[in-house]
Parts: sequence; structure tokens; C-alpha cells
Amino acid sequence: MFTDDARVTRPDGQVFEGKEGIRSWLENAAALYAVDVEIGSEKMLVYPDGKKALDRGIYFVDRTPTEGSERERESGWYRLFWQRQPDNTWQVSRLNWLKAPAPGEEEPVS
Repeated sequence: MFTDDARVTRPDGQVFEGKEGIRSWLENAAALYAVDVEIGSEKMLVYPDGKKALDRGIYFVDRTPTEGSERERESGWYRLFWQRQPDNTWQVSRLNWLKAPAPGEEEPVS
């Protein structure tokens, strides 16, 4: 799903690079949480050269710690940057997201 040089940037600024770095992060997260993710694409743009695309939209994540505490809900906005591969498949080159503020928190500045 990810290019060899992919980058994932979390809302806290933490960055995971490359397939192996991203895989390691996802495996560690899976050990800590059961996760249910929903995404709603709002706009898909294919660049004129046909080799890159941008998908942006909203997301909802429900995380339940494996240690049994209460489920956590997070929502916000995401951007996925895609690259067409030589075999005509698409892989993610960049992923970043911004959490929506919790009730009573300030809106994020973009």
C-alpha cells in the first residue's frame, strides 16, 4: 500500500518513514489497541500527468486499548498522496491527518 519512501505524519508531528518504519509503527499500535477506522473521501484530484493523486476527507477512529480501558473516539481530516507505479497500481506516498478539536478545545490553525 505504501511506496518505499512513504512518509506518515501524525497530528503531534511524529513522522514515520519508509515501508518498514510505517509497518513497525502500525504493528506497535495494533499491539496496544483494537482499531476501527472509517474514512469519507471528500475530494479526489488526479494531477494532469496522471502519475499522482490527492485524496482528502474526514476520518473517524475508534480505539479500544488491549488492556481493557474505555474506547477512545477520534475524528478529523486526512490527506493521502498517491503515486502511480510502473505496473499501473497506486501506492500511498504521503499520509497526514489533523485531529478535530475535542469539545471545549480551540480550533486548529491551518
